[in-house]
Amino acid sequence: MMPNSFLIEVNSKVGVRSGGDQLSGSVNLKTNKICERFIQIKELDERFALFIGEYTATPFETTAMSAGTLIEYSPENNKLLVQCDRLGTGILFWKAIEGSFLISNRLENLVTADSQPDWSSVQQYLHTGYTVSDRTFYTDTHQTLPNTILEVDARTSSVSVCKRDVPESHGNESRTNLLIAIEEQLTRRLSKTEPSTLMMSAGWDSRTLLLSPEAIKSCYSHGDLSSRELTLTRSLSGSMRKDHLFIDTQNCSFDSSFIDSMLESLGYGIFPIWFSAAQNIQAWTGSPMMSGVLGELLGGHYGLMAWGTRLQKALSSLLLVSESIVTDDQITKAVNNYAEPPKSHWFISTEGQDVLDEYRTETKDRVLESIEGQKRESGSWQRTLEDFNMEHRARQYILKQPQAASTTVGYTLPFADEHLIDLVRSLDFEQRVHNKANREILQRSNPSLLKSPMAATLIPARHPIILQELSRIVRIAGEQLRSMVGKTPRRLGWFNYEHLYSGNTLHEITDSLIDPIWDKGAMHQALINNPQNHIDAGSTLDMICKLKTVDHYLQYLNSPKWRSRKV
Repeated sequence: MMPNSFLIEVNSKVGVRSGGDQLSGSVNLKTNKICERFIQIKELDERFALFIGEYTATPFETTAMSAGTLIEYSPENNKLLVQCDRLGTGILFWKAIEGSFLISNRLENLVTADSQPDWSSVQQYLHTGYTVSDRTFYTDTHQTLPNTILEVDARTSSVSVCKRDVPESHGNESRTNLLIAIEEQLTRRLSKTEPSTLMMSAGWDSRTLLLSPEAIKSCYSHGDLSSRELTLTRSLSGSMRKDHLFIDTQNCSFDSSFIDSMLESLGYGIFPIWFSAAQNIQAWTGSPMMSGVLGELLGGHYGLMAWGTRLQKALSSLLLVSESIVTDDQITKAVNNYAEPPKSHWFISTEGQDVLDEYRTETKDRVLESIEGQKRESGSWQRTLEDFNMEHRARQYILKQPQAASTTVGYTLPFADEHLIDLVRSLDFEQRVHNKANREILQRSNPSLLKSPMAATLIPARHPIILQELSRIVRIAGEQLRSMVGKTPRRLGWFNYEHLYSGNTLHEITDSLIDPIWDKGAMHQALINNPQNHIDAGSTLDMICKLKTVDHYLQYLNSPKWRSRKV
């Protein structure tokens, strides 16, 4: 078993008592080196309850679940019940095979001799960083989904899946009342959260979490210490009189052994800077890591505007005026373009490309099927695409950032509060987009947090979005003038990994890849050419870490058929 993991096996292979009665199925729970801030277990006789997710003092509460997944087993009814929170933040993996049911937080624990790679899922992950719906890297294994319940009958190992009940919408409430309710619920949630170290930027999510400073024990930021982003961050935390640790990415080493340790500990190799942050926080304060991840819902970050080029995003913004301005055909075309996987990759070998080409149509169809299903349910394109992005990009990719602390200090996710989510979803997308709701909440409760601008704009954050965008244009024009006179514009964002191009780290990680689907020669050449082609090292590191993650799971397969292909 993998470290910091559990495995539950339900076995319905029954015998017969002397009296002829059928024996009940068995349910066995195994654990290995669990971190109690990530996996909490309560056992009584043959009963047990297990919660996996954020660090919380009330892990087994069911009326308002914490951010994670709750598993309960009772021998009285011989049922295993798996309940996922509203956003599905505690992803588990499960499979049903010949009278048995297996479920674990680590995909590797479920690999059998017959396991096969799901190439469409591999292709999708390389393209977007997630797999579609309940699919995983293996054809015989599923993942849990948001707001669902799995019920397993231990006598038969049969599995049923249904949606959890959601309270009626608050849609009849006025916008003002909804914003007040959202603010009160977020404040209430923060007051009950274990005092944490906030992973802080100068953006909207971090500022909104500062509504309740008492929930923030300290602040932590990593990146380019000379960037405008971190300068603003220092000012914001200083105004709250919080201890703040800054780590320069120039001093961070993400070599192959570091990524390998992530894969062993977490099951993924992406966002190594967050894994390093968790270790630093453990040594510094020992408090859980708090993240503004999933604040994308309140901020209206997702929707059609999240996809495509700048021009496509600008055209998509017309949907905010009226959905009738942009036709269904235009939206469908944009969705089709998004669902289409790339025809080639700079890191795929000829053999690997031949494999992926066989699955291009299936890969695209899976995305379209998922989006079309959500469109039938919601009826609105903006809501459909927001829900798709939250279920896939937010929870499978972005959420991996704070979950990098699951083996050390644990994490807290205030924006994943179920009552808060229900309130936010009652507020139309058009009333949240561009962080409108965040701005109004902060304006009413703590306007001092709006005095500082965002990193990419020049005026205080309290001003409307139209003025913010105008100031962005002025800033860009100023930077162009500085470039014309030979001066280097100041970096805005906090991430600067360009030093990785001057060392051997990216080449070393490339050399550590094992599977023949990778073209390591082409990768080395691309790494040499990337600086002159203006391809930033941060996105390159992210992509290579995805390759390491895929490579890790391909190496776990034991199928003779699969192994023979690799000889």
